[in-house]
Amino acid sequence: MPSTSRLPLGDISPDQLNSFARLSQASASFDPNERPLGFMRSATLGASTQNDVMDAVCKNYTLLFARGTTEEGNMGTLVGPPLAQALGKAVGADNIAVQGVDYAASVEGFLAGGDADGSKTMAGLVAMARSNCGNTSLILGGYSQGAQLVHKAADMLTANETAFVMSAVLFGDPDNGKAVGQIEKSRTKVFCHDGDKICDGQALVDQAHLTYSLNVGEATAFALKAKVVEALASHLSKEDETREESEKVMKPSR
Repeated sequence: MPSTSRLPLGDISPDQLNSFARLSQASASFDPNERPLGFMRSATLGASTQNDVMDAVCKNYTLLFARGTTEEGNMGTLVGPPLAQALGKAVGADNIAVQGVDYAASVEGFLAGGDADGSKTMAGLVAMARSNCGNTSLILGGYSQGAQLVHKAADMLTANETAFVMSAVLFGDPDNGKAVGQIEKSRTKVFCHDGDKICDGQALVDQAHLTYSLNVGEATAFALKAKVVEALASHLSKEDETREESEKVMKPSR
């Protein structure tokens, strides 16, 4: 299991440090609305900055996402917007609210195990979503350092806030293998590509770390699975109640 703290910035090699520029360049050149993945083309859901929770926008579903190191906006471009678009296609674009986490997303934050202030901000946004939109189904997401934030934010949640989280999906997770707070393991999923050194606990961005937009369809199916299971359980429970009532009516009196 990776450590939650890493080497000071001065202790990593120039090649390691320069590799983070690869992530920044890939993110800056990536347009979620132009990728050939078959999801909806939506200027709104494809935006690199989203503030629905801050604006008290309540929808059936809410995605709270933390971007990777050096990415722009509060959603980034490489994973956050593609995930929002995939969710929008699955549940309807008008049924999902999206919020990015405003934090520095610096290399120093990554090396510290995830930006401390950003983690607090993310935990606060969970509380805000629960307070303002108590009926929404909340999905947490994070990419690269953003995945570190999900771990640290989840550790800060109360029991009620933890229960409010429907699911969590993490991409290129530096803390791969570590529990996501007290969120049930069955409601969390980590995507780590073979050869992704960030997932192996190293401070080195390679090509395997830059292609997680390819996994947003699978992530969407997983994130929504909990809702389907919940609906099925509710349906079966109602069937049982109806059957019991019918049996009482049909049971002959003595």
